[in-house]
Amino acid sequence: MTLASHRLGDAKAAVREFRRAAESCTAFKEGRRSYADVKVQRDSVHGDESVSLRLVEVVSYPDGVRIRVPHAVVVLREGTTVAMFHNFVRPNASDGKKPAVIPDELVTAQVKKIRAFGAAQ
Repeated sequence: MTLASHRLGDAKAAVREFRRAAESCTAFKEGRRSYADVKVQRDSVHGDESVSLRLVEVVSYPDGVRIRVPHAVVVLREGTTVAMFHNFVRPNASDGKKPAVIPDELVTAQVKKIRAFGAAQ
């Protein structure tokens, strides 16, 4: 999990831009890694607003071996805090077809902690 604190307008913009990018992207590259099958998921709406997506990282090695690694990402805003949750299925644990998940219970518990911290301020 990654946390970042922003001014309210910037926090809203961060989630809005992430959603827009995720909705318009199907694949992208970063170095020798590429990401495919980017899909926004139905979201349980955590915090004030949130976006969930799944994607598959494709790692290509010089010897021609390619490994598919499923990832799940949830980005949410609670007040001025933006949180990102990320999980992936380890290559030896999957054939690249089992989706990665981020349990709703985990996200809900963390949002409660963010709210409690904000209320204590």
